[in-house]
Amino acid sequence: MTNSRGRSLWLSLLAPILMSCVTSGDGSLPSPSLDPGDTSLPFTVVTREGPRAQTQQVLAALTLPALKSQVAAANPPECVSDSARWCWQNVNPPPRSLLIAIFIPRGCVPGQLAGVILKSGGHLMAQVNMRAIDCKPGAGSQPLPSFSLVSVLLDRLPIGLLTVQVHYLGGTIIGGPPSLDAQTTVENSAIANGTPSGGSVRVDSATPPPGEPRELTVSGAVNGTNRVNRQSCESSGTTYRHFTLTTDGNVAGRLYFFAISVYPYLGPGTYELRPLPGRPMTHDATPNPFLDQAPPAYPGFLNFVPKSRPGNAYSFDAQRSAVSTMAVDPSSATGWFDLGMVTVNQTGEPLHLRVTGRFVCGPVFTPFPEMTPI
Repeated sequence: MTNSRGRSLWLSLLAPILMSCVTSGDGSLPSPSLDPGDTSLPFTVVTREGPRAQTQQVLAALTLPALKSQVAAANPPECVSDSARWCWQNVNPPPRSLLIAIFIPRGCVPGQLAGVILKSGGHLMAQVNMRAIDCKPGAGSQPLPSFSLVSVLLDRLPIGLLTVQVHYLGGTIIGGPPSLDAQTTVENSAIANGTPSGGSVRVDSATPPPGEPRELTVSGAVNGTNRVNRQSCESSGTTYRHFTLTTDGNVAGRLYFFAISVYPYLGPGTYELRPLPGRPMTHDATPNPFLDQAPPAYPGFLNFVPKSRPGNAYSFDAQRSAVSTMAVDPSSATGWFDLGMVTVNQTGEPLHLRVTGRFVCGPVFTPFPEMTPI
């Protein structure tokens, strides 16, 4: 027989276990499963409160007003009054994000958004895990289904038509359909809409140049290979982001400073570097954020010392037929480049240069004054 002291000790040890069966947190739910080629994306659950939803429904848009319009059209009269609780009046989702309205069950069969996965072919899957709980009598009635608001940064998504699917694993809704899976489509055209065509374009693949990490090779007007000591990478931006590599060294006995950028930058991948659109030559031209935020001398420049000497300053050769490319590996710390260049201060026939190499991002460094951009 167990005495009262022993029984109390046993209950005190068992209580946390019993509580975990009812109120276990995020860690009790399994991680989303990944197939080969899948990419798990960061996401934000902006709020679990929202307008009422159908259980087999997911909506997506690039702006909050557009998403509200979809909700109002799909489930009238929701979002007509724009109340704070039901229509996300007071929420501030991250800027430049895909906004997704997802039904995540609550109540006796709670659910949690366990992951957002980017699959091949422009397919985005949100996985909701549900834990079936042994509900008490009378607890089978669920709260009215409502949308949660979820955001995913656009720069992690491919440009073009996206299929957004929500996939449910685990429990079932009492009296609900056997399958809750739903999907919708949305056009990720945030870069293209309202912006002149041009700049870097992500491509499926390209052939990297030969060589070892931290090697830079020039060919054409100057020929040589340099084992680089200083390479620095930086990625930032407001409306549009860039990824910029800067490096300096000595190639063929000549000091140089080199910079190359991807713009607009949508995350790791391979990019074809294309010219920016021209700026209208008028005094009353409106501001153009796409051009205003471009990195200096996009997509790149190379200056030999002294850069003022004819034939020592090179910029992007947009007239040549050869394609210029830059790739950023998934780690965002390594990659490669292949850039065609032409002299900008040469008298007579211009000189041409091809600059290729593989980079490894290191600490920020300060170049000599004579090596700064033209």
